[in-house]
Amino acid sequence: MKKIVTIVILSFLLLSVGKTVTTDSEYKIQTLLIYNFTKYVKWTTPATNDFVIVVYGNSPITNYFNQLKAAKQVNGKPIIVKTISPGEKVPPCELLYVDDQYIKQAESQFQKGALSNVLVITNTTPIPLKLSCINLRNIDDSYKFEINNTLTSINNLEVSSSLMNLAIKVYK
Repeated sequence: MKKIVTIVILSFLLLSVGKTVTTDSEYKIQTLLIYNFTKYVKWTTPATNDFVIVVYGNSPITNYFNQLKAAKQVNGKPIIVKTISPGEKVPPCELLYVDDQYIKQAESQFQKGALSNVLVITNTTPIPLKLSCINLRNIDDSYKFEINNTLTSINNLEVSSSLMNLAIKVYK
């Protein structure tokens, strides 16, 4: 029952972005979506005792991740939020968020599969297939997402079929 409620909430969030959404509101929605994604991804070998989220570059989403960590946990683990500058080495983590403005830098920095056991989430068009496991897209004022199943497998992540079924596209 809990999974059904989560799927309904996730579906509602995907459909509820209105035309008057501000950038801050979009980052807040992205944060909630990303948190819900973590319920449907299995890390084969957790990188740390905490659930570490790394934000690549300077992004407003960092503030929302910090608010999230005060109220939530992922798989019973406290959330730790770190920010790195482009070119800086990614510390051990479970999730790497790359904002649209840093996609090209991150793609050139990371080889496909170099971030083993890391869920890489981006928000750009088109999906950066060499980098992104899950890509968020605002289509007609509604958030949707794509899943790069090839990269999730290379990164040793297991994505549930429930999440795959909600994606607008699954790249194999």
